[in-house]
Amino acid sequence: MFRSLGVMASIAARYLRRERRAVLAISTIATGIALLLVSSLLSTIIIDQSRFLAIAYSFDAAQLVRAATALSLVAVLVGAAETGVVMSRVVLSRIKSVGVMRATGIGNSRVFSLFLLEAAFYGIIGGAIGIMVGAGIATASVIVSLGSGALTAVLSPLPLVAAEGLGLSVLVSVLAAIFPTAKAVYMRIISAIYYE
Repeated sequence: MFRSLGVMASIAARYLRRERRAVLAISTIATGIALLLVSSLLSTIIIDQSRFLAIAYSFDAAQLVRAATALSLVAVLVGAAETGVVMSRVVLSRIKSVGVMRATGIGNSRVFSLFLLEAAFYGIIGGAIGIMVGAGIATASVIVSLGSGALTAVLSPLPLVAAEGLGLSVLVSVLAAIFPTAKAVYMRIISAIYYE
């Protein structure tokens, strides 16, 4: 079991090195996760500032809280949609490879799990890059706008948001790869080899 998983991981890593589309997939995932992280971390400041405005100026803070929450939700949806499109393009561009793998005797389930493992790698690498970029942008924007005193309020939810972002990036990458991978794996071998 572990040996075959190691072999599949090494094959997926080899494809990662050769495929130029991997850069597009990883950068797309990183962009989506960075957007999610920045909007989530900065929404805490928006919520705190809106409460201050509500006390000082008799302002309705609930409206700003809803806007910050909606911004975070839009960031998640945009990142998921971007990732889904790119992952489906990556898989569909390699249908010929699937046909060759199946023609050499590699079973459908192994090819399927290989592509899903590759999608998970994309999600992990892109999610990690996105977390670093998003945390850097959020930290820099807080220091510039509010000073270093507000930094602890923004960075306190960072581990939770980072874990959610990494899990979301892997989940979305794998889910986005399931349908195109199934389409590629269950094509007739000759149709997959001559796919244009």
